[in-house]
Amino acid sequence: MSAVIVHTKEQLKAAIDSGAVHILVKDEDLAKRLWAIQLIKKRGPIAVAGVIAAIPVIVATGGIGAAPLAVILGAAGVAALPSIAWIAAICGAVILMSLFSDWELVKVGGFLELKRNQKKAE
Repeated sequence: MSAVIVHTKEQLKAAIDSGAVHILVKDEDLAKRLWAIQLIKKRGPIAVAGVIAAIPVIVATGGIGAAPLAVILGAAGVAALPSIAWIAAICGAVILMSLFSDWELVKVGGFLELKRNQKKAE
């Protein structure tokens, strides 16, 4: 199984929509924005559930309206919210939710590697 290499947000969306199971993100800015998802995931399942529940508010306000999440997410998590809002605006809420639940994100060298969870890929 070969990886799909993406350099733009449009390529990322197309790769996810196509059912790819392994994606390499070569664009540094896009990788940084996606890494924000990993920062939220590290806060635990309650933080992930809070962000997923708040996606409509995050999208509508660019992250500003999600201030109540600060208690759960902490400073690093709150700093990641604008990137989360950007991903939702570009890719859509469904893809954003799948990035939280269906993908593992790993930094490898100078890029970001996304691997679809096996149970979701089958």
